[in-house]
Amino acid sequence: MLKTLFKFTILFLAITTVYLNHFDNAFHFDDSHAVVDNAYIRDLSHLPSYFTDSTTFSSLPANRSYRPLLTASLALDYYLGGGYELFYFHLSTFILFLIQLIFQYYLYKYLLEKIGQRTFSARLSFLAVAIYGLHPVSAETVNYIIQRGDLHSTLGAVAGLVLYFYFPKLQKFQIYLIPVALGALSKPPAIMFAPILFSYIYLIENSASLNFWTRHNFSIFCKSILKTLPAIIACALLYLLQDRLTASSWTPGGSSSLNYIMTQPYVWLYYFKSFFLPTELHIDIELKAFTDWTSLNAVIGYCFIAFVSYYTYLKSFYKEGRLVSFLILWCIFTLAPTSFIPLAETVNDHRMFFPYVALTLLVCLLIKTYLEDHLIRTGNNSFEKFASLGIILVILSLAAATYYRNEVWDSESTIWEETTIKSPENGRGLMNYGLTKMAVGDYQTARYYFMRAKHYTPNYYTLEINLGIVENALGNKLEAEKHFLRAIELNPRDTSPQSFFANWLLEQGQTRRAISILKSGLQLDVSNLQLRHLLMQAYDTDGDIPKLKDLLEETLMLYPADPVTLAYKSAENSTEYYQRKAEQLLANSLRAYLDGRFEETISFAKKALDIRPEYAEAYNNLSAGYAKLQKWDLAISNAEQALRIKPDFQLAKNNLELAVSKKQLALQEKR
Repeated sequence: MLKTLFKFTILFLAITTVYLNHFDNAFHFDDSHAVVDNAYIRDLSHLPSYFTDSTTFSSLPANRSYRPLLTASLALDYYLGGGYELFYFHLSTFILFLIQLIFQYYLYKYLLEKIGQRTFSARLSFLAVAIYGLHPVSAETVNYIIQRGDLHSTLGAVAGLVLYFYFPKLQKFQIYLIPVALGALSKPPAIMFAPILFSYIYLIENSASLNFWTRHNFSIFCKSILKTLPAIIACALLYLLQDRLTASSWTPGGSSSLNYIMTQPYVWLYYFKSFFLPTELHIDIELKAFTDWTSLNAVIGYCFIAFVSYYTYLKSFYKEGRLVSFLILWCIFTLAPTSFIPLAETVNDHRMFFPYVALTLLVCLLIKTYLEDHLIRTGNNSFEKFASLGIILVILSLAAATYYRNEVWDSESTIWEETTIKSPENGRGLMNYGLTKMAVGDYQTARYYFMRAKHYTPNYYTLEINLGIVENALGNKLEAEKHFLRAIELNPRDTSPQSFFANWLLEQGQTRRAISILKSGLQLDVSNLQLRHLLMQAYDTDGDIPKLKDLLEETLMLYPADPVTLAYKSAENSTEYYQRKAEQLLANSLRAYLDGRFEETISFAKKALDIRPEYAEAYNNLSAGYAKLQKWDLAISNAEQALRIKPDFQLAKNNLELAVSKKQLALQEKR
C-alpha cells in the first residue's frame, strides 16, 4: 500500500508539474454560452432549478440539454472564486481528473488479475494510468472547461465498475450505480456503463466468446443480461430523464443522419491514430460529413471498422484475448452516442476521453504481450532494457506534448490561430480568430478573416453578427445594419442576433426599434438576462418608467441577486435618479427635434413632464414640436405654460410669437 501511495505521489507531482501552465487558461468556444453568458451559474440559489429546468444549462436555446450536475459544478466554481476566476474552474476539473486516475489504476489492476496477469498487474496498471494522465488527448478535455462533463461521466462509469468489482457483497444493494447516475447527470455517455458491464460479465466473468449462436453461449448471454438488468434499467431511466427534461429547443446541429453516420468509421480511425500520433489536435476540427459512401476516406473507414470487428471476434475465443475484446467493445460503446446522433461537428477531440480509458490499457497489454513473446523467442534480455528506455521516452514525449497543448489553450488568440493553420477552410475557426483581432482593435484584419470565413460559410448567422460589429467599428453603418438583419433572417429562433442588433440600435439612438426587437427576443427566450438588461436600458433611455418598473420586478423573480437589476431598483427610489432622468429625456427630445423626428420630440417631452411636471424646458420642446407639425393651438398653449413657470424664458417667447403669427397667417389664408 505504501509503495502504491509513493508511486502515485510521484505521478501526481509529475502530472501537476506538466499542467501548471493551464490553471489560467481562458474560456473557449462553448464556454461562452454555458459559462460566461449563463446567468444561472452566478447565484447558487438557482441550484434546485438545475435539476428540473434544462434552460439553466445555456444562454442559447439550441444548446440547452439536461446536465444539472455539470451546471452545479460551474456554479460552485463561480461562488468559490467570487466570479469568473479561471483558477477555480480549472482546479476543480483537475482534482477530479486525478481522482479518476486512482480509480483507473484499480480498474486496470482488477481486470489484469482477472485474466491471470497478477505478477505484472500493478506495474502495467500504473504505466497505463501514467500514459493516460500525461496524454495530450486528455489535456483537450481537462483544458476545456465546459467539457468537464466528459470527465464527470467517465469518472462515474469507472468508479461504478470499481465499486462493482471490489465490493461484491454490496452488489445486491446497487451501490455501484450511484456514481454512474451522478456521471449521467453531468453528461449522458455515462449510461454506456450498462453495455460495458454486460460485456465484462459475459466475456470475462463467464468466459464466453462472441459466438452467440451456440446454445451454451446464448444461455450465458441471457444470464448475463439478467445480472446486468439493474444497470440496464437504471441507465435506461437516466436516458429517459435526460430526454424528457432536455429543452424542446435543443437541436443536435447536424443535417443528414445518413451522411453523418457514414463519416464516423473514418472518425474512429482518426481517434485511434491520435493515440499514437496526436498531431492534428485542435478545438474545432473541420471534417464535413461524407456525401458519397464510395469515397476513398469512407471506404478506408469501413475497412478499419471491419478489421476491428473481426479482430474483436477472434480474440474473444481466448482467455487473455477476452480482455482485449472487452476493451475494444468499451471503445465502441463509448463512441456510439456521438456516432449515431448527427451533431454539428462530426469529430471532436474531447470525445476520445472516455474510450481512451480502455484504449490505453489495450495498447499497453498488447505491447506487453508482444514483448513477452519476443523475449521467449529470442532470449535476448537486453531487449527488455531497450523497452524500458522506450517507455521513459514515450512518457517524456507525452508530457512535453501535453505541456505544449496547455500553452495552445492559453488564450482565444492561440487556440484559434492554431485552428486556422490546421483547418484553413474552417469558416468558424477563421471567424473566431478574426474575433481575437477585433478584441484588440485591429478591425481591418478582423474584417479580412471574417470575409475569408464568409467564403466557406456564407449562411453562418454568428458570422453575420460579427460582420455587423466590425463594419460599425469601421464607420459603415448601413453595411452594419444589413449584416445584423441578415443574421436575424438566417436564425430567427435564436436571440443572439436580436440582442446584438438591439444593442446597436440603442447606440444609434433608435430606442423604439430596439424596444420592439428586444420584446420579440424575450418572447423566444423569457429568461435571457442579456435581453432583459438591454430592455432595461431601452426603457430607461425612453423614459418609460412604468414599464421599467414592471420589467425590474419580473426580472428579480427570475434572478433575485442580479446586480444590474438591483442597481436599477435602487436608483429608481432616489430623487436624483428622477431629476437626471427628466434631463435625459429632455436631451432625447432635443435630439429628436434636430433629427426631424417631431413625434418623438413630443413623446420624450411628455415623459419628462410625467417625472417633473413644472419643467419649463419640456413645455418649450412640446411647443416647438407641435409647431413643426403645424398644430398651432397646442404650440401656443405649451409655450404659455413654459412662460408661466419661467417668465423670462426667451426661447419660449420666440416659440410663442412664431406660433401666434403662423396661426394668424393660416386663418387669413382660409379667408
